[in-house]
Amino acid sequence: MSKKMQTIKNNMIYVVLLIVTFLTTFCMLITFDYWDLDSMTAWSLNVWDLLFQGRLGEFYQYAELNLRGAFHENCAGNYLWLLPWCIWNFPLWIVHTVTGVMDVTDFWSLCWSKLYLVNLSVATAWMCAKITRLFTEEPERIFSVYILILAAPELLMSTCYAGQDEILYVFCFVTALYFYLKGEMKYFYFWSLCAISFCTIMIVPFLLLLLLKEKRIIRLGILTAGTLIPTVLFDFLYRNDKIYLSVKTDFTDMILEMFGVASINTVLGPVSILGGFL
Repeated sequence: MSKKMQTIKNNMIYVVLLIVTFLTTFCMLITFDYWDLDSMTAWSLNVWDLLFQGRLGEFYQYAELNLRGAFHENCAGNYLWLLPWCIWNFPLWIVHTVTGVMDVTDFWSLCWSKLYLVNLSVATAWMCAKITRLFTEEPERIFSVYILILAAPELLMSTCYAGQDEILYVFCFVTALYFYLKGEMKYFYFWSLCAISFCTIMIVPFLLLLLLKEKRIIRLGILTAGTLIPTVLFDFLYRNDKIYLSVKTDFTDMILEMFGVASINTVLGPVSILGGFL
């Protein structure tokens, strides 16, 4: 087979895979409804309700009333991760405000809300392709990245089935990694700050990358503490909110749970295997 014929064959395979990926995404988008999506969509519109009423400080009390069809009793932890979703769902809030319909768990509303996650998936695939382009200019390898990311079963389950927010901080950290590999550390830090603000546990991979570049302990401490400013500020603003204090996620418990899953016994006591590797 000639090189030209092989290229045409490969391109046809990629087109078929892309079509299958698109159809799979579309079918999952319109077919599945999971309770996480219901709650997150409802809470994103709650933010606009409260913002225009000047009552954003009452977010958790308002969420507890469950006026928009959330499945969960309340939002666990801070809602920093919800803010980009709120921006996407602003047109949805306008429609529901004009029509006077409070419940947002109808088919069209949930599809629109889930498209936010799908767009983040596409953006994540795009950033991964940009990372690949740093190492190769072969079109087939770069295009393969789009298929591998967009068709990844775990990603499809998270976004198109469950409608969960993990793809937000994955996108932020992949973007941070891109700038890290390019040596643009200011942009790396900014996107890492976003990822950590949306999910505090992302401070672990951030530290791993930072330690490869930075050896000054004081500067390491300052840079690490800086990524926690939005989270700490949020905790300060809601420090007197009893509902928030009862539902927020304890970062210390998250770290202990992650590092304590697998451990070995030593003369000093149990030692985390993951912690040892890090």
